[in-house]
Amino acid sequence: MIIKTKKYQLPNSIFVKITFKNIFIKFWWVNLIYIFLNLPCIILPSWWWSIVSTILLIIYHLFWYLQLLAIPHLDKPKFNRLKKWFEKVSYEINSQQIIIKYNIKEGTSLKWNEIQRTIVTKDSFILFFSPLHIIHLPHKIFTNPNDIKFIESIIKQKKLYHTDDIFFYVKKFFSYKNTIEKT
Repeated sequence: MIIKTKKYQLPNSIFVKITFKNIFIKFWWVNLIYIFLNLPCIILPSWWWSIVSTILLIIYHLFWYLQLLAIPHLDKPKFNRLKKWFEKVSYEINSQQIIIKYNIKEGTSLKWNEIQRTIVTKDSFILFFSPLHIIHLPHKIFTNPNDIKFIESIIKQKKLYHTDDIFFYVKKFFSYKNTIEKT
């Protein structure tokens, strides 16, 4: 079965929101560094540590946020491939691959095994190929409810199904650590 979707353009605001949250979750350990930098405030009654660590954390998050804001607006030739992700595209989805069609003659094929993880929300599917490379499939682009059920079954079959879980990477880290200890 092949699912053909309506044309859809990923809004820049949604891209920034999803990828910033993904980066924030993926690099959760940065917040631990912030906490450890603030620990001397408990021992020494100086606010210097707290002010410096807060400024560093703000700069770090601001750096990522500005990077994500700039990605859709890049005009250099080496970023033309990225530019196509923000054009209006349609998708053809089957159990082997996802075909992204830019127009009738031009498209890109992505295999399901290239997907690192998938988040299923109440109104969309978010497929992650890397922290910055995503496909956002809102339910409104599908022609009927059976298409949504078919994609859910593919995602479950490929074992990519995750709800919007903020501690996914923390759980993944500790489960990886436990498998190392068992061997």
